[in-house]
Amino acid sequence: VLADEDAGVPVLAARDPLAAGQRLESDDLTTVTVRFPDAEAAARYLAADGRAALTGGAQPAVMTRAVEAGELLPRTAVSTSAADVA
Repeated sequence: VLADEDAGVPVLAARDPLAAGQRLESDDLTTVTVRFPDAEAAARYLAADGRAALTGGAQPAVMTRAVEAGELLPRTAVSTSAADVA
């Protein structure tokens, strides 16, 4: 829920280009604050507060598709499924 329509939402973005199949490391990511039109649009991207779980969790996260440097990290571009982690 967006409490203030002028407030931005901190989300994750790629610091450098990320390749499909690449394991995510904390240094691969940066946090950017974005003003989304609504909560549904914001939910398409990974929130910055989930960074530790992606890069330091028991199951490493991998990219399911390539993401360019500076691109916001879509939820659909990242997987923690054992089937996707080589």
